[in-house]
Amino acid sequence: VENTKDDGRTLVLIIDESHHTAGSENTQGLIGIINAKLTIEVSATPPTIQYDESVVVHRQHVIEEEMIKKRISINPDFKNTIQQQTASGDVTIQSDADESTNDFIIRTALEKREELAKQFADEKSNVNPLMLIQLPDRQRGQADFVEDVKEILKENHNITIENHRLAVYLSDDKENLATITKIDSSIEVMIFKQAIALGWDCPRASILVLFRDWKSIIFSIQTVGRIMRMPELKHYDSDDLNVGYIYTNLSDISIHQDIANGYATVFHSRRNNDIYEDIELLSCHSLRQRERTRLAPRFVEFFLNATKE
Repeated sequence: VENTKDDGRTLVLIIDESHHTAGSENTQGLIGIINAKLTIEVSATPPTIQYDESVVVHRQHVIEEEMIKKRISINPDFKNTIQQQTASGDVTIQSDADESTNDFIIRTALEKREELAKQFADEKSNVNPLMLIQLPDRQRGQADFVEDVKEILKENHNITIENHRLAVYLSDDKENLATITKIDSSIEVMIFKQAIALGWDCPRASILVLFRDWKSIIFSIQTVGRIMRMPELKHYDSDDLNVGYIYTNLSDISIHQDIANGYATVFHSRRNNDIYEDIELLSCHSLRQRERTRLAPRFVEFFLNATKE
């Protein structure tokens, strides 16, 4: 830093995930040492503090740039019922998936992964969609069921670490992570806890699975951020590939207002193309009498002249 300053260069500091990192003691020390002319903090959930200038990037604009998925679908093909909607916009949903076993949720999510893989192939893309299974941190007195999930994947779906279809990203157990972010990686499923909550970028991640062992979790931008990115920075002709999917057997699903408003969908219907037939509907509309119902552009001019008189 000293050499850079002595060279007469102007320093610009960019802090990613600033809501999580900028306030720490180490970061504050580094900020002081760097003493940048301009500091830019970037966050999907910025803290409510005063900045010299704030730039808001609306999610819809990012969607239009085809950088992220159009929406997140929670428990598609299950019956979902809105239980409560708060004034702030938070939504609580009950899903009939809460009667399902972990095995069934995994199987349903893997079937969706296979569907997406086929659709990527139809699009002449070599993206291999990744399914994430997020486990809660082990509570005192509770068994850690990482091994149970591994067993389900191995016995029922032949997905293992050994055949390079499974990756593990835990603090004390990391397997098959070297190539996982490549869009054509052979890894189909990754098990993790909180380790990738921030800063981990794998745009081919398309499905997130959580079990009822979470007891309580609020789906927010930070929770679903791992499955929001587009793997090739474009939207596809097959709209299913432009959606992120969440499968869970939680009894009550809480959705934070930052994605509840039009981004997270909980009612899922699909046209059955096998029985669909084109129908003809006569389009009718009334003829607008614009000259009778609209003020002429010069009305203001006439009005001001009249007031002077």
